[in-house]
Amino acid sequence: PADVPLGAFVHVYGDPSPYDGGRIWAQADAGVCDSYPPTDWRADETVLQSFTLTMPPDLAAGPYQLVFGLYTYPDIVRLPITAPEPGAPHVVLHEWSVRP
Repeated sequence: PADVPLGAFVHVYGDPSPYDGGRIWAQADAGVCDSYPPTDWRADETVLQSFTLTMPPDLAAGPYQLVFGLYTYPDIVRLPITAPEPGAPHVVLHEWSVRP
């Protein structure tokens, strides 16, 4: 359970990533389960939420990552990920390459 409202993001990063001056190729941001907020969760339950991303038609060839992260809301402070890399700003859900 969280003691503050949370937001979540799902982004598509290329190479370079936005942390290195690249762009976010697709994104979806939303409150975490607005109809059942984290402040009401029990420690033993799993909550699912879906996101829809629209990939741009000008997606260049190269490597990409689908990433997920959480932040406090409304102050937008990223919460660190604890696994697989402790302290990371997001977790990589999937990696792939687009061929020319």
